[in-house]
Amino acid sequence: MPARALFHTAPRCVAIRELATPQPAAGEVLVRTLCSGISGGTERLVYRGEVPAELALDDTIDALSDTFSYPFAYGYACVGQVAESDQTVFAFHPHQDVFAAPASELIPLPPIDPASATLFPLVETALQVTLDAGAGYRERVIVLGAGVLGLLTALLLQRSGWRPLIAEPQPWRRDMADSLGATAVAPEELAEQKVPLVIDASGNPDAPAMALNILAHEGTLLIASWFGTKPVVLPLGGAFHRRRLII
Repeated sequence: MPARALFHTAPRCVAIRELATPQPAAGEVLVRTLCSGISGGTERLVYRGEVPAELALDDTIDALSDTFSYPFAYGYACVGQVAESDQTVFAFHPHQDVFAAPASELIPLPPIDPASATLFPLVETALQVTLDAGAGYRERVIVLGAGVLGLLTALLLQRSGWRPLIAEPQPWRRDMADSLGATAVAPEELAEQKVPLVIDASGNPDAPAMALNILAHEGTLLIASWFGTKPVVLPLGGAFHRRRLII
């Protein structure tokens, strides 16, 4: 049976294409996909064509060694079963129903809902952001954006001792954050805040400029968003200079 994969063929255009039947080479195994997760922020940029065409899909992952030049396959959160053993594994692989991959690059999973397991790379990113944030016991940190990355980051910051406050314009996302034990408010409620750290996970190119206004003296703006080709304008004049802010 041929494999089927999702390809981006033009801005806002995708197609399911048939590929040759995967033939595992030495050291490879055949994986049948159970769930393939969509990264809402990154893949929205990719779908809209807001990523430089010459940029590598991901030069650290063999399955994503191509560029964003059409047509291309993308995705990096695949959960499947190894055909020979039924072992459930995670793979950094584009959206495809069956594929061959080096066994050494697959991550064996315990009994877990395959859909939940597709969040692995987002948890990995959120953990890296939390490590970049450093120690801040009982200090307030503001996270811009209650998407999956923003929520995961806020929850990990909370576990590590910070007091996270999420700023999110969408009421349903604020409700979701509250249901998970994170505090979320509308962005306009931040006007009087002055905090040592703001983490932007919103994907909104206007957010970093707003973040500079709510940083305390010598505060830090940590940008976790990927803006693609969208320009970001930052006011690096008086307040940024005199308050010795860091980006």
